[in-house]
Amino acid sequence: MIGLGHFGGGAAAARWLARQGAQVTVTDLATADRLGDSLAALEGEPIHQYVLGRHREEDFRNAELVVVNPAVQPTSPWIQIARQAGARLTSEMQLFLETCRGRVVGVTGSNGKSTTAAMIAAVLRSAGRRVFLGGNIGHSLLDDVRAIEPGDHAVVELSSFQLFWLECGTRMPETAVITNFTPNHLDWHSDLAEYARAKQRLFAGQKTSDMAIFDPSSPGLSDWAPLVRGRFVVSQASREVAAVLVPGGVAKGATHKLPVHESKKPPSTAPPCSRRPAQASNVLAAFVPPFHRRDSIAAAIANPPPVL
Repeated sequence: MIGLGHFGGGAAAARWLARQGAQVTVTDLATADRLGDSLAALEGEPIHQYVLGRHREEDFRNAELVVVNPAVQPTSPWIQIARQAGARLTSEMQLFLETCRGRVVGVTGSNGKSTTAAMIAAVLRSAGRRVFLGGNIGHSLLDDVRAIEPGDHAVVELSSFQLFWLECGTRMPETAVITNFTPNHLDWHSDLAEYARAKQRLFAGQKTSDMAIFDPSSPGLSDWAPLVRGRFVVSQASREVAAVLVPGGVAKGATHKLPVHESKKPPSTAPPCSRRPAQASNVLAAFVPPFHRRDSIAAAIANPPPVL
């Protein structure tokens, strides 16, 4: 694998593959003294070899599978060597999505991903669901993948880097939530269009039975609706997230279960999206799943797990 990194995903992927019987070579341009925490996390694992402080061409020419750290840019010459040699390129997130048996909720956007993901996880937990929270938020769910059962939910924060490295045809989250879109990471992506395409993969690669949630009136998202392959739920102040993710959820005072606009095309007008966590919390608190108190839902939204 190229790029052990410092945030846990590289170590989780190396550990998972080694435990599956793969002969794993971990290579990183950083030296061992800079990778202390990640190396400690792999202590005792059956890693074949470490190549640190450098990369070796033969490692990429002889590899069958190269796990790419999301921080590695696609223009890396080492990636080109592996690709030309016929190696399959994959990532920690792809390994998770391929093996996860639970329902996955993916959250992306230029801002607010971590807060939104933590809030969704808190709502689901308060509704009695078994929930695993991870991804770009700082915890690799590969470490939990064997524990995740078909009835469980995995809420995953996804960066544009992680989405970029997913292979075509990868199983995408059944529910995709996009918070917003503004120019970002243009030192990594070749241009704004590539950055947008990476974000759009979250819902453009879904099945027709899946669901995408975002506000097409939000700047930057106005022309994204035609790319949705599954159900398109227009987010209005983020309130639909709770109703959609908690089966049977209803809005306060509503007479039907999903008081949202569903369409392949955005409505001609849509209320402005709430972009402040506190505002989103107030609206999400209006949704009360059966058998759960409104104040418990409100508390879960107002006090989601800490985001590091």
